[in-house]
Parts: sequence; structure tokens; C-alpha cells
Amino acid sequence: MTFSTRPSKMRTRFIGSLVFTALLVTGCKDSAPPPPVLGTVPAFALQDQDDKSFTLDDLAGKVWIATFIFTRCSGTCPRQTSVFYTFQEELHKRASWRDLRLVSMTVDPEYDTSAVMKKYAELTLADTTRWHFLTGDRTKLRELCKNGFKLAVFDQKENPDMPILHSDKIVLVDRQGRIRGYYDGLEEKEQERLRSELELVLAETSAASAQQ
Repeated sequence: MTFSTRPSKMRTRFIGSLVFTALLVTGCKDSAPPPPVLGTVPAFALQDQDDKSFTLDDLAGKVWIATFIFTRCSGTCPRQTSVFYTFQEELHKRASWRDLRLVSMTVDPEYDTSAVMKKYAELTLADTTRWHFLTGDRTKLRELCKNGFKLAVFDQKENPDMPILHSDKIVLVDRQGRIRGYYDGLEEKEQERLRSELELVLAETSAASAQQ
């Protein structure tokens, strides 16, 4: 008894269907639209962990992700910082690392001086050539958080364990200083969405992004 080596019509159709599906999925992925522009970060002047002046101009032409924390925080801040460290380790070996910045800003500047932020950065094993820890005037930082990034922050002095409540969101900002996304920093699915949309924004050239 011999068996035919020719694929059956059903098998051929099945393979063809798989190929089509793969092409369709790939095409959808390649044509994914960039995230929308949700706002613009206002100009700011703060100090970094080395007590040097740091302004919005220092991030010009870079894609960056930002979050608000404070070093005494025992709630979400350690996890937010851990997520940033993970991003640092994932991205620092890639060519796109030169175009990316991480920015952690304190909501407790009275305690979080530049020296405190520097120590925090050291404990975090942060590459401070790419990951900046910012402090400064309390009023300016609160205004930047609430009115610039549209994130909640308020004091809770009756709770010594958590004297400041603030958003745990991570914010994606493009090369023109425009907000392109908000992500729950504590949710894995949201972190994956940030990874995907970060790639899209990193791939934009300044000229193409300006035309949107």
C-alpha cells in the first residue's frame, strides 16, 4: 500500500488560512496608530539629585516617562521605582536608550532634598545619566503634578504612615514635551501597554511627530 505525498486540499486550505491570519495580525501590529496627544507639559525649573538646575529644556528631543514619588513613602512608591528600574534594565542595552529618559519627581521636597534624592538614586541602582530624580520648590512641584500632569496629590497629615497621597500613574511624554499616555504603574497589563506605546513614540521622528 502506498500513500500520496501530495498535501490534501483540506490541509492546503488550512495552511493558507494560517498564513493569511499571520499576515493579517502582523499587518495590524505594524499599522498600529501612535498614541494621541493628551496635553503638554508646562515649562518647569527644578533641581536634580546632584543639586544642579534641571528644566524642561534638558529633556528636549528626548522621549521620557515620568512618575511622582517620595522617598519616605511605604505605599506605592517602592513599586513605582521598581518598575522604572525594570525599564532601565530592559532598555539600557538598546540603541533607543540614548533617546529615552526616566524622571522621578518628589511630592515631598521639604524632606527630599537633592542629597536625599541622590542617596535614593544610589540605593535604586539608577543610571543617573538617563534617570533623573527631581526636587525643588514645593508649590512649583505640586502645581506641576496637579495642573501640568493632571495627577492627584494631597496631604494627609493625620496619617503619619502615609502623609501624602498621590497618583501611582506613569506618564509617557514625547520629544516635544507632549503627554502621550497615562498608565497604571502597578498593573502588568498597563506596563505592557506602556512598552508598546513607548516603542511607537520612540520611532517617531521630531518632524513627523510635529505634524500630528
